[in-house]
Amino acid sequence: PVVDHSGSLMGIVTLQDIRKLKATGGDESSVTVADIMSRDIGQIGEHESALEAFQRISHTPSGRLLVTDPRGSLRGIISKTDLIRAVQVRMVGMDLDEMADFDPVRQ
Repeated sequence: PVVDHSGSLMGIVTLQDIRKLKATGGDESSVTVADIMSRDIGQIGEHESALEAFQRISHTPSGRLLVTDPRGSLRGIISKTDLIRAVQVRMVGMDLDEMADFDPVRQ
């Protein structure tokens, strides 16, 4: 993630951003992070449900969401893979009633 001096989120640099830069054949030594970062980034509050995270992440090109606290400060990054792994780990040994109430983000 890219933040400004006050800690506000400005963007994120992804592997896709770097690949686009390399594909253009430009002078990589003169390019700044601000030049290549993705500014349209998905965010989610740290207390949102896993279902909400799955819904939002499906609309993000990077397949990641920046996780923020109630003040908007960055707490972490979650990916589609993280969500799937959390569900797999938590569902081992659960019965159907437990699965209906399951929320891996809050576990």
